[in-house]
Amino acid sequence: MTSDIPQVTSSGRSVLNAWKTFRSHVDFRYLWIIPIASLSFILLSFAPIDPLVQKEYLEMIAIPLAGLTWVACMIHLSYVKTPFFIILSYLTFAFFMREIHFPGAKAFCYVSLVAVFVWAWIWREKIQPELNDRKLMTWLFTAFVTYGWSQFVARKGLAFIPNELFFHEALEEGSENLGHILMLITSLSGTWTPMEGGGDPTDS
Repeated sequence: MTSDIPQVTSSGRSVLNAWKTFRSHVDFRYLWIIPIASLSFILLSFAPIDPLVQKEYLEMIAIPLAGLTWVACMIHLSYVKTPFFIILSYLTFAFFMREIHFPGAKAFCYVSLVAVFVWAWIWREKIQPELNDRKLMTWLFTAFVTYGWSQFVARKGLAFIPNELFFHEALEEGSENLGHILMLITSLSGTWTPMEGGGDPTDS
């Protein structure tokens, strides 16, 4: 019985160390963008500029926005040729395909997310330089939280709020577009210095 105690303590210490490492790589203050933007989307729903927050208009914006993000990431990859931006380019491509709304687009995006996390784990040592870039990781983390928030809204997570349907589409689509903007910033962040040696970025 007593032999289990050190194991629990060691496990707890590992989790704590992992949390401290994560905190050192991400500036959580950037998350204020999400509630402020969300409040703006809600207020716009009540403003006399209805077209700006209509689902069709916001979805129309999302396609070129997601496409621009993918292109920006590919350009960044062409300069730095690092494994991190290979993964990020694939991820932004998946988001772009999802916005086109072809049959199976959502399933493709969700499978791609799993693939990206597995891919990142396999290449965890190769992508370490970008993981140590606090600004880059902060934008990436903020983008992921924003995407998560938009999906929470899409799945009626705020349905308990009276008249939620009145601003539901504006908040959902607006938050998703905000995620694309943050991912665009992520794609442009980090070093633009080519990888040393200029060789194959997947080489160990």
